[in-house]
Amino acid sequence: MFDRIPEPELMEGEEQCITYNQSLVDNENALSKFIEIYNTYIGIFQGSIIDLGSGTANFIIELCKVHPDLTATCYEGSSAMIKIANKNISDNGLQDRITVIQDNFFNAKGIFDVVIANRVLHHVNNTERFWSLINSLSKNVLVCDLERPKELKYIKDKFDIDVKNSFKAAYNINEVKEQTRLYNYNVLRENVGEELFTFIVYQNK
Repeated sequence: MFDRIPEPELMEGEEQCITYNQSLVDNENALSKFIEIYNTYIGIFQGSIIDLGSGTANFIIELCKVHPDLTATCYEGSSAMIKIANKNISDNGLQDRITVIQDNFFNAKGIFDVVIANRVLHHVNNTERFWSLINSLSKNVLVCDLERPKELKYIKDKFDIDVKNSFKAAYNINEVKEQTRLYNYNVLRENVGEELFTFIVYQNK
């Protein structure tokens, strides 16, 4: 197992953010898979969601489209991401149900029906603070991310540089279990090809 290689907390380059957004627009499977995970492990279809590190808001938009009684507050620190997110939200007519706040999500406060952090944990270095924040925002939790592979060879020739860096910065399943030990969350692992995995952390009370 190679050591984790952290990457910047924010994606701020305009071209990088446009590419990220387009990769999700072109990948309906990723969006539908997220909805499947949410429906299976959370199953709350009305109420308030807080989404930490929402990026270009593709996932939360899809969730609100599928479940019209959900509203969402999204925290995102990158102005380039927010510019695209607001356009995506407007294009889908969801301005009255999705609010984007430009701020470090560690400043988020309040109590929500669900807290979501999707593809975010690998950007976080202070994991103790992260899980404490997650636990304070809702009793219903959904955190999804990549798992760092055992060897670099599994990502060497398969992905663009951003995805490779995300895998390198990700945590492995044992690290995530150790991080969440105080909260008794469920931690699941899913194979996505060869020796590559994602994980799901959830709690539904």
